[in-house]
Amino acid sequence: MTCLGSSLLAFKSGFSTSSQSFDGETLHLWSSQDALVLKMLAMALPDALALSPLCTHIKGHGGLKATVSALHAALPDYSYVMKTDVKHYYESIDHTILLKQLDKDITDPFIWRLLVQFVKRSVERGGTFTSITCGISRGCPLSPVIAVYYLKGLDEQIESDPRYFYRRFMDDIIVLAKTRWHLRKAVRTVNQHFNQLKVEQAPDKTFIGRISKGFDFLGYQFGKEKLTVSKRTIHPNPYIEIRHGLNCSFLSN
Repeated sequence: MTCLGSSLLAFKSGFSTSSQSFDGETLHLWSSQDALVLKMLAMALPDALALSPLCTHIKGHGGLKATVSALHAALPDYSYVMKTDVKHYYESIDHTILLKQLDKDITDPFIWRLLVQFVKRSVERGGTFTSITCGISRGCPLSPVIAVYYLKGLDEQIESDPRYFYRRFMDDIIVLAKTRWHLRKAVRTVNQHFNQLKVEQAPDKTFIGRISKGFDFLGYQFGKEKLTVSKRTIHPNPYIEIRHGLNCSFLSN
């Protein structure tokens, strides 16, 4: 971390962003100089923060295909499942809780100041500056790393228990258990961590029950024997709208 701090000394201190809305979502656009600093932090912090290898969306942790394959292979050994998602995850991350977590793991004072500035940023829109008091920025390379880190305590508690199969893909969480009692304990653990972190489950993306009933996860439909693409993944219209930044295009099936 010291080498990273030295590398960033040439950059200005203090982050600020501009704000634009795309399809109902607000993205914070960083200056090119700030974006480069944040990218360097995103590359260095996963190892420094000792993020769980079971958080599979982080580069080098397996990705989507490995997650789906591992989950499908594990199903025959378990009977029960809990899968859930954090409601408005990025927007719900509490600044006070996050900075207390980071204070325990970040020893370099320069890196610490950069992270504080990233969290407690100001946003300009239409000439008006607003201080952000809750949540982290969308469209920033550091945000996925911070989003993994925020739930690190949950990862550590469940992955250390050999009775469970556990994976997390950003805020998509899945736990497999062999007995109903083990499942209840896992549900209680997840709920306790969510309450402590002041985040909520998304009711429409939460399922608790028998694996044999089938469930959706990461765009796939899982059951005891079959693995298929989830119905939610299949777009019902003949045209699929693709958005990326300010660009919009339509692809015909």
